[in-house]
Amino acid sequence: MSSNPPSERPQDSPRREDSEAGDQAASPLNLILPDNDFEATWRAALEGPSEAGRDALQSLLGYLTFSSGPAAPAILKAWNRVHDEAAGGDVLSGPPPFLIMRHWLEETTEKLQSSESSAFGDVTRARTVIRVLWSKLLPAYLDFHRDLLFHLEPEILFNGLFLARCAEAVLAHVGDAATIADENELVERIISQLNDYVGYRPVAVLENRACQPYSHEFVRPIPMMIHGVGITAGPYRELIRRALKAITEAPEEILRAAAMDPDQIRELCLDPRAYDFDHPVNRRPNYHFGGWDERSIDSDGRYDRFMLRSVTLDALLCRLNETTDAPADELLDEAASVLAGTMLMASGVSGWGPGAYSSDVTLRSLMVPIANYRDEFYRWRISQIGGQHGERLLAEAETRHQPFGAARQHLNASLARSRAVQLQHVQLARIYARMGYADSAAKQADVVSAASARLMCRIDCGMTLGLRSLRSGDLPAAIQVPAASFDLIRRAIECGGLMDPWDILGFTGNFSLYPGIENTIHDSRLDELLFIIESLFGYIARVWSEAAARDDEAAYDQMDAQYREIAQWWRTFAAHTVESVDAADPWESYESARLVAQALRLWHRGGARHGDIAFWAPHAEMFDSPRAYMLVITALLERKDFIPAQALLIHWLGQADRVGLRTGASSLPRLAERWLLQLRDHLRDEPTELWPRVNKFFDYLEANAESYWSAPHFEVGDSALGNHSADDWERELASATDDLLDPEADLEDDEDIFAAAYEGMSYQDTTDDGNEGSIFDTGGDSDSVDEIETEVKRLGSRLDFLQALARMWAVGADVAITHHQFHNAPSTSPKSSSGDAESARQARQQQEQQIESLQAWARRAVKNRIGLLQLLSDVRAYKIKPAGTDKESMRTYDRRRVLRDGLMERIIETAVEMSDARRLISSALCALNGNLSSDLNEEFAEDDAGAIELFAALIAGDSELARTSFPAFVESIIQRNLLYIPLSRGGDPVKIYVARLRERVLRHLLHWMPRRGLIVETCRLIETARQMEQRNPIGAGAVTEFDGLYRAGYRSLVGSFSDSALHSEAARHGDAHAKSSDACEPSVDSRELTATDQHAISQTLIPLLEKLTEVMLGSWLAHSQTLRLSPLESVSDGPKWKRLVEFIQAFGDPLFTQGFLQLSNIRAVLHQGVESWLGRALEDGDDLLDETELMRAIEEGRIELGEAARCITLVFESLMDHHAEYQDYNSTTTQSDRGEMVYTFLDFLRLRARYERVAWNLKPIMWTHQVLVRMNLGEAALAWRESLNERIAAEAELYVKRLRELQKRYSMRMPTIADRLEERFVQPMTIDRMRALIAPAMADAEANQEHSSAFEELEFEANQLTRTPVGVGLDLPPWLSELDKEVEKIGKRNLASEIDLQDLITIPVSPLTLDELRSQLAIAASQGRRLPHMRGKSK
Repeated sequence: MSSNPPSERPQDSPRREDSEAGDQAASPLNLILPDNDFEATWRAALEGPSEAGRDALQSLLGYLTFSSGPAAPAILKAWNRVHDEAAGGDVLSGPPPFLIMRHWLEETTEKLQSSESSAFGDVTRARTVIRVLWSKLLPAYLDFHRDLLFHLEPEILFNGLFLARCAEAVLAHVGDAATIADENELVERIISQLNDYVGYRPVAVLENRACQPYSHEFVRPIPMMIHGVGITAGPYRELIRRALKAITEAPEEILRAAAMDPDQIRELCLDPRAYDFDHPVNRRPNYHFGGWDERSIDSDGRYDRFMLRSVTLDALLCRLNETTDAPADELLDEAASVLAGTMLMASGVSGWGPGAYSSDVTLRSLMVPIANYRDEFYRWRISQIGGQHGERLLAEAETRHQPFGAARQHLNASLARSRAVQLQHVQLARIYARMGYADSAAKQADVVSAASARLMCRIDCGMTLGLRSLRSGDLPAAIQVPAASFDLIRRAIECGGLMDPWDILGFTGNFSLYPGIENTIHDSRLDELLFIIESLFGYIARVWSEAAARDDEAAYDQMDAQYREIAQWWRTFAAHTVESVDAADPWESYESARLVAQALRLWHRGGARHGDIAFWAPHAEMFDSPRAYMLVITALLERKDFIPAQALLIHWLGQADRVGLRTGASSLPRLAERWLLQLRDHLRDEPTELWPRVNKFFDYLEANAESYWSAPHFEVGDSALGNHSADDWERELASATDDLLDPEADLEDDEDIFAAAYEGMSYQDTTDDGNEGSIFDTGGDSDSVDEIETEVKRLGSRLDFLQALARMWAVGADVAITHHQFHNAPSTSPKSSSGDAESARQARQQQEQQIESLQAWARRAVKNRIGLLQLLSDVRAYKIKPAGTDKESMRTYDRRRVLRDGLMERIIETAVEMSDARRLISSALCALNGNLSSDLNEEFAEDDAGAIELFAALIAGDSELARTSFPAFVESIIQRNLLYIPLSRGGDPVKIYVARLRERVLRHLLHWMPRRGLIVETCRLIETARQMEQRNPIGAGAVTEFDGLYRAGYRSLVGSFSDSALHSEAARHGDAHAKSSDACEPSVDSRELTATDQHAISQTLIPLLEKLTEVMLGSWLAHSQTLRLSPLESVSDGPKWKRLVEFIQAFGDPLFTQGFLQLSNIRAVLHQGVESWLGRALEDGDDLLDETELMRAIEEGRIELGEAARCITLVFESLMDHHAEYQDYNSTTTQSDRGEMVYTFLDFLRLRARYERVAWNLKPIMWTHQVLVRMNLGEAALAWRESLNERIAAEAELYVKRLRELQKRYSMRMPTIADRLEERFVQPMTIDRMRALIAPAMADAEANQEHSSAFEELEFEANQLTRTPVGVGLDLPPWLSELDKEVEKIGKRNLASEIDLQDLITIPVSPLTLDELRSQLAIAASQGRRLPHMRGKSK
């Protein structure tokens, strides 16, 4: 079935808007479509039908003249015969057959009327029917389905049998009349009658509404075969004929098992709708193969119409063109056999009629019988084929482990490819739309046939361009968008492109694949619908606010009316009343937007007094929801009106208990961060004004935050279980204390409990077994998922606020330092002596005030940190009872555990942010004072004090002091622990907190030190981090942070080297500023470099980077050797792998089948411990494991319980770590039906693991390239890529060769694994280059540039990648995922909506000379003691 957009259709295929050309009945066809447009095979069509064809035309004319009911089989055959001749063998070559048929009918009418035949004396009725059918009905039908059938060529849709059904409908409505009074009304009724198919479509049952699918969801399926008539002309004719023959001849017992009676297929039809892989219905087993039409039931209560899907037919026929090693006729036989098998499988899901299955039948219970009769049918087919072809198929079945393996695997692979193509183009369309390139987005969407993709893209593009118009001041253009978007949303809903909103209330946002709650899945379209509705509301609110701020009365009223209309429409569906759906009340949203618009109009009419905080006081009560606050604060921030925005933020905080801190994207913490970042950027050159405003902001926050200012308490479970004596923290953490302030004064009451709960703590895991605690609590009394879920939501907003507060304190400390440095700069000192004294006095007062504020923040941070650790302990004490071994029990257990562990993760993250803020504030204090106050020294642990002093030196720009302080700091941390056991393995949350906080300290240093020119020290600190992990192992399952630390440090080193090279190039050109500057960014913008500059920098920089890589790669490789990148690395040798394979072959079924290997099941089993799970199954029994060979073997002593547990753990962990690949295995192979064959999948994973080991070792090379492309050093990046490609090409080829061997051995392609290996290690560099192009491309779009070279280059690279789709369409390809992340990142950066860790403290670059770089590199390379891997090169 063609899926070309209109611009890509064959030239001689009429566009829909041209279909009225059929009205030219008097014109000869060869005048409408000139003779030279046709191939030779079409000249016969121009010359007229054959003798048999003319007889058929006369029969049709008689039918149209005299009949008023259904057509007899003879008439249907006549329609089919005429269409066959008009098609000439190919419906898509030459003029459309349905137009030829009209011409022939009109020609025959004229001839018969002029003949002596009295029977055809009056042909008025026939002419009327012909005209209505071709000139009215067919164009109207295409227009009615302009969204749903946009992709479809009319030649495919309007075949002979389809036209026959249309004629039947027309005649039924015309009756005996020769004329029609209202043809338009008649056509509407006929279309309604024709559209009788919707497929599997669950309908909500509501108390006060009778729900049905929308009229535009129904279509008339394309008849491919009618019983007693024959098969229509077209590309599928022979395939269908052979498939039906195979079904008809199949053994009775197979047909009975499949609920298939060939004689019951009264009509075999093709679903004309585009196959949408994102639709949840396609997760219904075998749905893509077709099935019985459950709305077409005969008088005996049996289904009588069978549906096929073009996606399956096209995939089967595709193999005929792609395979050259077998005769085409044999390949067609195989395709027909597989088509027949898929039809039997599809039939088995629904049964022969509504009464086929009882209520206790489930999808799971159907799958095994379906697989059995499918395989039996295929074996029977091979026996029937016989001969050399049969012998070849038997050999193929032996090789591929399944009958018809080649055809079936090709079918699965083709379907996966189609799914991947749709996913790629849909996502790329959305990315282009968000970037602001509507035309390119539309091109990508039009590649996809599905209506949902095309309509969603148009909506995205409309709002993106509308917002750009709004930012550029074009309010009239922005006003046009809401109405157009609302129309598209309704059209998408009504044609099935978007979820039916009634299903939210009726099914709570789920989709039922089959009767029974166990067959219900989340409807992913719900998230899409909610997002697009909220986006539209947000868009209207912004335009409305802009109209109010301009006091544009007409625009204001228009937006008011549109918002009210859409809100009333959306509220009808009551999505906001469904507890499990996160949807706001649209009327409340409207009211909020209205109040905001009123407030902004008042603001405008009040003179738009910039910075007038008092103006808002009388109107503050108008803001009654987070959304209302967000809208007006956003509008004010866009106008740089910071004081009223601050006032509303503070008022919002004071009303938090009433309105909440967050609803959807409306978040006070995020807006507060945005306010502070934008204020800092806006007043960066006016630090004297900036600090007082920032300080006052924090005063307001503290005065209004009330309980949000402190750590919250856990209000679920027995809090007594969380006391610290039970956890014995003091015994484990005796050395821990690092408070900034005197604990006697502020924390006296808490000293006994919390003495150990500080950052400078060291841990000793006494068991060293990699398991820090009970990972499966057997005590406690918690049974409710709801109670923990409710508590997680309550605590979430409080933790968000504290996390944002901590980051904002750090930014505030940075502002204080900037303020201090500005006042101490020589150029700012007054000249007069009296002025000097007064200035000095004011400076001292300001510094004292800054110190007082910073100390107050630090005191609060200490208390909050302690409260958060108490909260962490209480949550840890919340026990989860053990679940049973059945599927539902494990799912419930997993859900509750994930909620609890997720909450602990958030608390840990917040505690780390709070402690980090305390340390940064202390460092700022140290920088202000010049040293760490002697009366506080005793209250800091050794490594903490050293970190603060080092931070302070870097903040102050004193590189020499930092260099002097560095050795002592290294000695204080070298014995500290950097590893931790994750929560999923029973890790201690407090130990996780300590390790992550220590990692944060190192990350700051690794980011800052290269910027201050401390190259040697950075190299040494990276190696120190590795040694910290090496010297302090904690057992199996530990999580390492070294890779993240190495990446941060190494990228910062490369960036500093590149900055220095740019600075050197600027100096070479005689830039005096560049020569004299010692702490500034390069004076030459890398985007303005000439080709000569690029070449000179590349020649200088590449040798330096190669030397840096040589120095640093040893640490990375030494670390790599300690990592287990995949569980399968433990079975890399032959004997271990052989034992695992033997275990799987012996015991894999049913343990490793798809039914059990669901993610929640695997997680629950692994968390409980496989051995414990097996033991309980042996003791208590288990539905899955009872009576299995594994249980018998354990009971009989043929295998030890521990050995079985180890093998199962290895398989489960492998599937957990490679879940995307496992989905590929399930969707593209038939081996996945059999648990004992899972080793074939694991063998592919073993190869993937070896590839990933090499890719991991190459990461520093990749990071270097990332930095180069980000800095637009194109020639240097190209040289770096080419160098890697030369060195790694041969190794990459070996992996591809091994892949081919596995594919041949197991007859599996495994696209996700194959695509990864086909990257040959270098494709990530292409992705890096594409990511670097996004920011300039988005900037060009925002500036309304007519052409963007950055986007053109990006689009070219994307087109290259889309030519070879990767994956199976279940997950985004890596390159698209990276582009999506980059677009989101740039969007957030442009809005300054979140605080990045690297932006907390401002550390300018101090460029080094090239000689200084070389000198420091030589020192780093010679430090054999510090870098053991370099000892051989120390001289």
